[in-house]
Amino acid sequence: MAIGVRSPFFISRTQSGAASGTLTLTVNSIEVYTITKETGTTFTVDISELVRDYIEPAYDGTLDTDSPDVANVSWSLQFYDANLLAPPEWIYSGSYVAYDGYRYFSEGNNFSFNNRVLLSASTIWLPENTAGTFYKIASDSLSTVAVGTSAITVEGITVKRHECSKYTPIKVVFVNKFGVPQELYFFGKTTESSTSSKESYKANIIDSTGAINSQRHQIRSFDAQGKTLYTLNTGLVGEEYNEFVRELMLSEQVWMHFDGVIRPVTPTTSDVQFRTSLNDKMVQYTVEFEQANDLIANVR
Repeated sequence: MAIGVRSPFFISRTQSGAASGTLTLTVNSIEVYTITKETGTTFTVDISELVRDYIEPAYDGTLDTDSPDVANVSWSLQFYDANLLAPPEWIYSGSYVAYDGYRYFSEGNNFSFNNRVLLSASTIWLPENTAGTFYKIASDSLSTVAVGTSAITVEGITVKRHECSKYTPIKVVFVNKFGVPQELYFFGKTTESSTSSKESYKANIIDSTGAINSQRHQIRSFDAQGKTLYTLNTGLVGEEYNEFVRELMLSEQVWMHFDGVIRPVTPTTSDVQFRTSLNDKMVQYTVEFEQANDLIANVR
């Protein structure tokens, strides 16, 4: 079973006559946690944060079955009675494949999914004559679905094409609600800008003779750094973009294809009014992004 561990995921079992229990948690074939609790007949523990430490989403430009970073999780729970005896029939176990996914608060805990396309809407948009990719999962097996350059329907997903006659579409890839990378195109106007910041101090510019060199900086700058900003527009699309934009803003891992380079970015837009076709016919969104690294290389 596939599970999402950005939201709580509880292992909970009840054993009549038990006084305590010990949970052994294994991630990627390595035993990583042993948790013992005096809980009486019911043992409950949230494993989401413990497992999520072993998931690091990444994207290298290609959506394949290696792109979603997952954790293979197995667990074993042994109950004990008041005398610390462990009857062999008082042991429970299970296994999951954990993704960096989440549920909304209204959907409760223990996000699990199987036998479905890993998209939150049944329609996607692509530029004309452009192929695409999305994910599906069946019987715990993850696979990619290729969308041809002229496809109309694939795996029950409707494919719409946007006529991009004026602007070059920008592809953004984000880790969606299911914990897998998803493609999202912005078809409208794109602008690029930059911001800068720096610190300053007053320097002593008197030389050894007591003279002042007027060509030297008395106010000196240090720790000067900048960020690149992007403003992207979806152009006119359908209301299925509502959920995709929502998930984009909630995503912690986002990349942008820009000028032939994959750039890690962070959405900085925090307030979006969602629209519906009933009120607005077609919808359009503007989202601002900040490049997720400094303009001047300073990684040492």
